[in-house]
Amino acid sequence: MKILCLMMILFSSLTFAEDYYELNGTFAPNGQQEVLISKRNEPVYGFTRSGKDRLQVLKADGYTCKLLPRQTYLCSKFDKTLNVSASVQKRADSYFSTGTVRFEDRRVIPVKITEGESLVVYRFNKMVFFQGKSYDYFDYQVSRSGLHKVKFGEGISREEYLVNHEGLISKVRLFSDQEKKYYDQFLIEAEFPQSR
Repeated sequence: MKILCLMMILFSSLTFAEDYYELNGTFAPNGQQEVLISKRNEPVYGFTRSGKDRLQVLKADGYTCKLLPRQTYLCSKFDKTLNVSASVQKRADSYFSTGTVRFEDRRVIPVKITEGESLVVYRFNKMVFFQGKSYDYFDYQVSRSGLHKVKFGEGISREEYLVNHEGLISKVRLFSDQEKKYYDQFLIEAEFPQSR
């Protein structure tokens, strides 16, 4: 049994690829955006007859309803058929258009700053330029699930990009659209290919 456990640990550590992609040069948005998740949320006041009836209708339609304070419910449903409104698209275009990032064009050997069972974090001590600011380093995360992320900046100005491969990064952001009785949320990903 001990040998089996040791073999499983060894095998799992061998299958966890800690490799990273080298990032150099400028990555700019190409206008390609994809809605990853769309969700409709509707608050319902459960203390009235019409509210109780509405809860039943929403639950029958596949909504999950969570009780909040004062007999208010938040009913939510993931729905890929929701269309992104013009106002959300305009905000997404505006947000992603300012996301150009440039990594200093030089090779460095990163320092491994964190190593856990499911995550390895490297620090690259090379300059990153973003929205008129420069940063002395960036952190590169590799998760066991295969997700690669790069992060730079501090606090609320910390930026995060997904690394798809050496020549392509992407950015993900949640946008909301309020209507009278409900609000929709869209998780949108935009591509930033490397400029040559």
